[in-house]
Amino acid sequence: MMCIFSEEGIQADIAPEEIMSYELWDQTEEFCIASFTDEASFLQYLFSYPGEFQIRIETDEYTYVGYLSTI
Repeated sequence: MMCIFSEEGIQADIAPEEIMSYELWDQTEEFCIASFTDEASFLQYLFSYPGEFQIRIETDEYTYVGYLSTI
């Protein structure tokens, strides 16, 4: 599934009310850098700290995993 992240929001085929958490992990998957329960805080952090991340979006049924570089 393709997701588009911008400062205005996330465009994805996931209903926002289904999302339980947004997590940023290091690329080695060893530790969680930050975890958020709301989209706005997640995006603010994401665009404030340049880097390469693994992103995990958690719902009741699935954990969506992807990679993103803001460098």
